[in-house]
Formats: sequence, C-alpha cells, structure tokens
Amino acid sequence: MLHTILSIFALFTALAAIYCDYAGWRLGVYLAKPITLITLLLLAVQSGLYDVYATTIVIGLTLSLVGDVFLMLDRQRYYRAGLFSFLLAHIAYIVAFGYAQRYQVRLELGLPLLAFAVAYYRVLQRGLGRERGPVIAYLLVISLMGMQALEAA
Repeated sequence: MLHTILSIFALFTALAAIYCDYAGWRLGVYLAKPITLITLLLLAVQSGLYDVYATTIVIGLTLSLVGDVFLMLDRQRYYRAGLFSFLLAHIAYIVAFGYAQRYQVRLELGLPLLAFAVAYYRVLQRGLGRERGPVIAYLLVISLMGMQALEAA
C-alpha cells in the first residue's frame, strides 16, 4: 500500500514540476523537483532491496537530487557542480542497469542512441567552445546509460 501511495505521489509531483516549469513558476519547480526525487528515494529504500542494483539506483537518485539543488542555487556559480553530479548519477545508473543485465549491449539498441548523440552534438558544436570535451563525454555517458537501460528493460 505504501509503495502505491509513494508511486502516485511521485508521479503527481513530477507532473507538478513539469507544469510549474512550463508555467514559469520557479518556486513550484524548486519545491516539486526535490520532493519528486526524495519520494523516489523513499520508494527505492522502502523496497528493502540492498543488492548492487538497488544501491546504485539510490546513489544515482541521491546524486540527481544534489545536481538539482546545485542548479537551483546560483546557476553561474554551481553550474559545473550540478552537471558533474548528474554525470556521476548517470554513471551510477549505468552500473545499475548493467548489473541488471550482466553488462551486455546489443548494437541494434545502441547504434540509434549513438547516432542521435552524434546528430545532437553536430547541432550544438558551434557554440561549445571550451565545453566541447565535457559535452562529448556527457553525450557518451548518457548514450551508454540509455543502451544499458534498454537492454535491462
């Protein structure tokens, strides 16, 4: 029962965060986004699982929460810290999803994601300047996470 209540609440707060962002209500976003991640953390911890998968999901969610908080603070000052937190979160998700399916990747799942990452990079590349390396690394990590998630699904 608690699992169902937390799941519905997480969905509600996630939708609220999306709506608040769309409506331009920053305070609503600043409330709804962390509440959503905290609720997801409660769901993960409440599951009672303590294997590599569950532990790395909790680590990933925690790092995502930290990244959101950094980006909610002074964006100029904490932007890189927020992105780095999200990068570490995605690496945790790679470990979790990879563990769930023994780190196998099928090329038919991965190639479309890599093609999208390359196309997206081509759109962004002109304005990147010194951020070129970090953007490439981030796109590769997100693509690998997507491949592992698709394989685990």
